[in-house]
Amino acid sequence: MGAVIDRTAKRIVFMASTEGGVEIEKVAEETPDKIIKVEINL
Repeated sequence: MGAVIDRTAKRIVFMASTEGGVEIEKVAEETPDKIIKVEINL
């Protein structure tokens, strides 16, 4: 699980995936449906 601040959209984005690890960019590219995103407005 990770969190980032999207300063442009003024929100916090939490991301999680059972496929995660250090290759999360590869997972996002190849199987984006395996990444769960929750956005919270600031």
